[in-house]
Amino acid sequence: MQEDVVQASWTGLESAQFICRELNRIIANPQASAADIDYLRAFNEIRALHHPNCPAALWWQLAATHPVSAKASPLFSLLTLEDPAQWLLLETVEVA
Repeated sequence: MQEDVVQASWTGLESAQFICRELNRIIANPQASAADIDYLRAFNEIRALHHPNCPAALWWQLAATHPVSAKASPLFSLLTLEDPAQWLLLETVEVA
């Protein structure tokens, strides 16, 4: 019979708590995967932008939307040193 089957139902609070734990786990892991950082981006773009393992393509995409926060991110110096023309282009588009 169906009596032996235990069904779990999540309340909104339990779901929110799970998501918060998952996001905090990603933020605390400096070697988080690209998929994890993309998941983080869905909830908080600034946190994803500031993650030390943010993929370069995602970082540039978020930097275009949040240039001031990008300058304060750990990857700013590295990525703009690697491709200064990209940052100049981003600034030019932002000013225009």
